[in-house]
Amino acid sequence: MIEGKKICFLCPWMNNDGGLQRVVSNLANRFAKDNDVTIAVVSHSTEQPYYPLEKNIEISYLNKASLKYFGFARKVACKLLNWREIPWTKLIEECYYPKYRVNILQKFLEEEKFDVVIASSGDVSLLLSKTDRTKFNSVLIGWQHNSFKLYFETPQKYYYGRRKLAGNLYKNLDMLVCLTKKDAYEYKSKLNLNSCCIYNPLSYTSESVADMHKKNIVFVGRLEWEQKGLDYLLEIIDMFYGDHRSQGWTITIVGDGNDRVRLERELQGKEYQDSVKLVGKTQDVKKYFLDSSICLNTSKWEGFGLVITEAMECGIPVVAFDTDGPSEIITDGENGFIIPRYNLGLFAEKLLELVDSFDLRSEMARQAKDRATCFSMEHISKQWETIMNNIEGGGI
Repeated sequence: MIEGKKICFLCPWMNNDGGLQRVVSNLANRFAKDNDVTIAVVSHSTEQPYYPLEKNIEISYLNKASLKYFGFARKVACKLLNWREIPWTKLIEECYYPKYRVNILQKFLEEEKFDVVIASSGDVSLLLSKTDRTKFNSVLIGWQHNSFKLYFETPQKYYYGRRKLAGNLYKNLDMLVCLTKKDAYEYKSKLNLNSCCIYNPLSYTSESVADMHKKNIVFVGRLEWEQKGLDYLLEIIDMFYGDHRSQGWTITIVGDGNDRVRLERELQGKEYQDSVKLVGKTQDVKKYFLDSSICLNTSKWEGFGLVITEAMECGIPVVAFDTDGPSEIITDGENGFIIPRYNLGLFAEKLLELVDSFDLRSEMARQAKDRATCFSMEHISKQWETIMNNIEGGGI
């Protein structure tokens, strides 16, 4: 247990309902019980955090006086750099991490003198890496919230074009915390960096478990067409309701996002339209899990899959594609199903197998609840404490 520390979480923004914001809020709340915790927003956002925070957590907005985040030329350069790898790391640094951004963060860290600084996301970790740590005595940790492949090896995504820069700058950090064992290995083997795996903690505990007699399937997630695989979701729903085994079952879609209207439009006129309900976003996803007996996740990529562990905590099996996060959480055929990407027919068939067998649902639900104990806040926070204490003591 750590006590009396001054801890800072650096975040791109905190005003939406994303997974990063959720886990940062939860971990900050946990540490705030015995420590002095600050959340510093490094973008130009000044909106209030979406998730509730303990009253003693301080929120700092570092770029509130600089609303022109990038000039036009810098925006164009960043777009071009996102298409290909180039060797000019100095150009990349200036485009993405101009001196004024680094200087604002540098001044803040020198003034506050934190014991531990945790940069949430690959981009913010790179920004932190640019500071001169000789002028403040802090443990520096980069917290990666998506896969190495998606961050650095996928054109037009996230931080493509910045892999060489990351290899140089991340060496200035004490540790990179990754969400999967696979990613921790990738950073070690490809960039020769100190890295470890700590899973995201559950957002809640549930004394109750879902009733497997309830004929409802739940989807929880941001309604973003590409990442969340909403095109796949529609095809799977179509195949599901085309089979007689689906009779009497409903599907509840929890979440909001840029593509909600498009999703609603695609569902209009379907024979099963009344069986599919969109309920918008909520801060109480647990009640929807407890009112269901199966969870489906159609994401095309997931750094981890917090929704999956939350579903398991409520004792419901999950069906998901074989992407980096879900494949480490779910044991195929035991506490859910992992579907080879992107086999939509098999996905629909596994849903139908579950709806057709109360015994199968019940056994998988029991094992899902057991698996969820690995992601408890108590378990995960101890791993964070071990990392911080080992770094301070020179053990890593």
